[in-house]
Amino acid sequence: MGKIRIAIARVGNCASSLIQGIEYYKSLREDSPDISIGLM
Repeated sequence: MGKIRIAIARVGNCASSLIQGIEYYKSLREDSPDISIGLM
């Protein structure tokens, strides 16, 4: 799969939580018991 480029401007805490969630799920292994599907 190719890379997805995004830009987020002027949305403060919402952007911060989105980026943190993406990084969290990216760091999980597939066999991790903490794995969940999706971001809300």
